[in-house]
Amino acid sequence: MRTAEIRERTRTLIVDAAPKAGRFVGASATLVGDLGYDSLGLIELTSLLEAEFDLPPVPEEDALAVETVGDAEELVVRMLERAASGSRA
Repeated sequence: MRTAEIRERTRTLIVDAAPKAGRFVGASATLVGDLGYDSLGLIELTSLLEAEFDLPPVPEEDALAVETVGDAEELVVRMLERAASGSRA
C-alpha cells in the first residue's frame, strides 16, 4: 500500500469514528477539539488503527504525541515502515 493510500485510509477511519466531524477534515484538524474525541475515544481509535493496519501495540509515548489527523497519519506510516524494515526503534 502506498503512503498516500495509508494516509487516506487513516483519515477515513478517524473521521468515520469521530464523535463529530465536518464535511472536510484536513491534516491539521485536532482529534479532541475539532473531532470531539475524549480519552476513551482516543484509546478506541488507537485500537482501531492497530487492527486495520495490523500494527504492533502503539507505544504510549507515541500515542500521547498524536494531536492532529496528520499526526495520526504520520504515526501509522512510520509504524508500517518500521514493521516492513524489521526495526523496533
